[in-house]
Amino acid sequence: MARIAGINIPDNKHAGISLTYIFGVGRKTALDLCDTTGV
Repeated sequence: MARIAGINIPDNKHAGISLTYIFGVGRKTALDLCDTTGV
């Protein structure tokens, strides 16, 4: 399990959904980050 900004990011979910666990990151932002980074 990865830990970003003090938040545990679940391994068993898609990256775009997992990033929404971080405060202030919504689904659109998370999906945009995945598109930009190629994940």
